[in-house]
This record gives sequence, structure tokens and C-alpha cells, in this order.
Amino acid sequence: MVTQLLLYFYHAMAKKKSSKFSLTRWLMIFNLLAIVIIGIYFKKEIVKYSLRAYRWYVSRSNRNQFIRSDFPLQYEVHGIDISHYQTAIDWENLKSVSISGDTIHFKFVFIKATEGTWLEDQLFDEHWENAKKHNKIRGAYHYLHVNRDINKQAYSFINKIKLERGDLPPVIDIEEHKNISKAKIVKAVKTFAAILEKRYHTKPIIYSNRNFIEDYLSDDFDGYTFWVAHYFEPEIKIEEVKWKFWQHTDKASLMTTGSRIDANVYRGSINDLKKMTLSAQLPSFEKAEKLPK
Repeated sequence: MVTQLLLYFYHAMAKKKSSKFSLTRWLMIFNLLAIVIIGIYFKKEIVKYSLRAYRWYVSRSNRNQFIRSDFPLQYEVHGIDISHYQTAIDWENLKSVSISGDTIHFKFVFIKATEGTWLEDQLFDEHWENAKKHNKIRGAYHYLHVNRDINKQAYSFINKIKLERGDLPPVIDIEEHKNISKAKIVKAVKTFAAILEKRYHTKPIIYSNRNFIEDYLSDDFDGYTFWVAHYFEPEIKIEEVKWKFWQHTDKASLMTTGSRIDANVYRGSINDLKKMTLSAQLPSFEKAEKLPK
């Protein structure tokens, strides 16, 4: 009788433990799923405030690391280009200092918007809004992958970017040949440019480094404005294309934060630059044809 009671008690306890274990396991699974769902739902907010915290940390770390930079002072209009890598931007003091002691005021900014068929820059919205708020002439660019679906890339950019009067034409950033032929590269860039031109009623600006332009683009894009990356030279020497922007260094330093940025110049006056914007080129810009998603 005692043996039977002990066996009954043992089985009862084992069943109870199993039940408790099962309940604990399901609670853990439920909590994990809840965290995942909340993370997905509030993804933008989580990324936004995480980056703000990171920017605060970076700005404190870099504040004393400001250095004077080398600027081609024969140009009067200076600007920067930024993406999510530039986390600490003091928009109210967007300036630097040249080696000779001149204060450089940045008047325009190119901002990375999209890349490939689906990637969106995590800080684009914030940079884009801040540029407008602080009266900087702004432009948005897409990093083109010539070996991926060109139409999807174009629509990814179009669906993300709402250009306004006063903005610069859209920019195609093309830097990698991806081991495909020159003919295919030219076709890819022209296809992408044609879609953007149909949407925004203006030819896009083409960005690349000097060597890539000379090897792949200089023979086939008459009428397009180029933005050329060419470092460590006192002057840019490329006449094969019509260039208006020169990215002359990737080591400039912002005055108040010490952040390293790409610095550019515009080949012309500030009034010339304003004439390039959509407000000057397109009186009917808001009525530009909308393309399907």
C-alpha cells in the first residue's frame, strides 16, 4: 500500500513538473515573438533613436578631433555629400576651415537615398529634412548596381524620393563595373537615366570617379552633367565630360563636431547652382508624369 502511494505521488509530481516546464517554455516563446513583432513594428523608431544615441556619443568623442582641411579656394561654392555614415552633423554650423585659415561655408549637400533594388539609407529622411530646414540646396542620389534589375532600382528611388522646387536633379552614383562589359554598363545607366528623366523631366546628374568615367562613360553621355570624384590634386583635369561638381577629398572635417566628410565644389557661382535646381528648370514640375510602383 505504501509503495503504491509513493508511486502515485512520484507520477503526480513528474506530471506537475512537466506541466510547469511546458507552460514556462510557451511563455518564453510568446515573449520572444512579442519582442520580434514589436521590433518590426517600431523598426524605424528604434533605428532612429539608436542612431541619435550613437551620434551623441560620436560627437562627444570627435569634438576635439577637428583638423583643418585642404580646399581648392579658386571655387566659391562648397558642399558636402553624406549618408548614414555621417551621424554627427551640426546643421546650424555646417562649415570647415582650410589649411590657410579660411572659413568654408557649405551651401549644398548631396544625400544618399537608395541603393540597389531595395536598400534605403537609414538616415536619409532626417538628413533630407534638416537640409531643407537649414536652407541648404539639396540633392538625392541612388547607388546603382549595374548587374541588378534596373527598373526595380529606378522605381525604388522614385517611390522613396519626392523632389521639390529648389532641389537639384536626381543623381546616379555609378562606381563598380561588376565584371560586365562597357556596352552593358552604358545600357544600364541610360535605362536608369531615362526612367528618372521621364519622372522628373530633367536629366539626372551622373557621379563617378575619374577613371571610371574615362573608361566607361565619357563616350556615351553627351548632354549630361557630371559630378567627378578625384582626390589629392590641386585641380581637376578632365575635359572628356561636362562636369559641374568635383568631390576633391573624403577627409574634410566639420568644425563643431570633428566629423570626417566628403567635400565638394561647384563649378560656377551660387546663382548658377540655383539655376540648376528644379524650380528654375521645370515650371510644371509638380505635374511631372507619375510612374507606377
